[in-house]
Amino acid sequence: MSTVDDPFGQHSPTPPTASGAAPADDIDDIDDDIDDDDDDIDVTSAVEGADDESDGGNALRGQRAAAVVEFIATSFADNPDAIDVETRERGHNDVMIYLHADRGDAGRLIGRRGRVINAIRQVARAAGSIDGERVQLDLAEE
Repeated sequence: MSTVDDPFGQHSPTPPTASGAAPADDIDDIDDDIDDDDDDIDVTSAVEGADDESDGGNALRGQRAAAVVEFIATSFADNPDAIDVETRERGHNDVMIYLHADRGDAGRLIGRRGRVINAIRQVARAAGSIDGERVQLDLAEE
């Protein structure tokens, strides 16, 4: 049997480690050292709450998308108590969501050249598509 050197190190039994560094035994242990803050945004809790509020199997249309829009809008707003989300059915699978906000918060929600509100619209459409709904979002100042 002949021995062939492996020039690229692809077949070495253990990878070389730096001096003083312990080898990583388990990839899951890497995130154990990361300190989790309470300031992290948890969108799943807002969306899961939309699933719980059904009335006998006849869930309101646009409920998931409205919960996501409300969560995002209250996160951006200086006055989150003034944020109001209203949902109206327009057709079989069409839903219109009206986002009501203060004048100062409306400017913040619109963003420069409408980039923020367009991003919120995209997220609302994606949340609605989970339920097979076509969602449109309109911002109204109060």
